[in-house]
Amino acid sequence: MGDTSRGAAKSLPVQRTDRMILILSLGIVFTLAVGGFAIAADTLGDQKQSPSDMDSFDLVETATLQTSREREFVLGSDSGEAMFDTEVGSIEVLDWYIPDVMPLCLTTEEVNGWYANLLVTGGYELVCGYIDVWQKGELKGTIMLNWNVEHGEMCCMEYYYITFYTEGICLDSNQYPVIDAPFELFAPFDEIPEKEVVFKLSTCWTGCSQPDQHFTITPTQSSLAFSESWILSSKTYIW
Repeated sequence: MGDTSRGAAKSLPVQRTDRMILILSLGIVFTLAVGGFAIAADTLGDQKQSPSDMDSFDLVETATLQTSREREFVLGSDSGEAMFDTEVGSIEVLDWYIPDVMPLCLTTEEVNGWYANLLVTGGYELVCGYIDVWQKGELKGTIMLNWNVEHGEMCCMEYYYITFYTEGICLDSNQYPVIDAPFELFAPFDEIPEKEVVFKLSTCWTGCSQPDQHFTITPTQSSLAFSESWILSSKTYIW
């Protein structure tokens, strides 16, 4: 009886081997199950994100990028500058009257009959003007300029109507006197030398209100010749 029972029972090493095989089998099954769940979850997530959602995301991102680039371009363009020169303007004498022979007394009534009409193009503005009257190397007095301005038919075109006034200037004659009989005059020259009247004209102009945009116009000759060249053939200086 005792021998039969011992023949039917398993030994201890064999039992331990069976347990290890069972544990390894359960571990493999668990690992495969977890991996399968992970793969299934990834696949399900990819299916939920449809192509339309991807397209919408790409459109939004692209629009944002384009807007950013456009803003950068606009801001950069606002800081750009381009500078150009303009055509040359002009100051033209249309008409004028100053007598060829000066009276011995330059009164306000006398110079009120003098005038000069100018056509100015280019935005130049007359701001002051005067004539210093010299004789025998001395300043005899000053004739001031006054003017009215009218806008022309075209842009940047203005008409200046200049008149003159003074407080009174007394001049010496550079002519030999008239002699009545019984006296007789012997004149070595046609006129008395070095007694000519010299007009020194100066006009102040500006291109705008800035100090470095001011300039003056004066005759190129030492004396003022009464012809249309008295302003047109003038030189420009900074003042």
